[in-house]
Amino acid sequence: MTILDIQLVLPDDIAREAEDQGLLASESLERLIRAELRRRKHQNLREMLDQLASLDTPPLTDDEVAEELQAARAERRARNAPGA
Repeated sequence: MTILDIQLVLPDDIAREAEDQGLLASESLERLIRAELRRRKHQNLREMLDQLASLDTPPLTDDEVAEELQAARAERRARNAPGA
């Protein structure tokens, strides 16, 4: 576990309301940060999928996908082999 000391500068009314609702507690901040991290990962995935969809290339065939998987697995085995 990492301990961070964070200083927030908030308008008084926002700080009071956040404190009243427990949003400034460590557990609440952790939930908020986790939710934002998930949201950003999903957003990045959507953007990558949109980029892939906009490419003007035909999709891989099943055989091509199988070949790519075999090549990736062989590369990983070679990297993880003793003495590599």
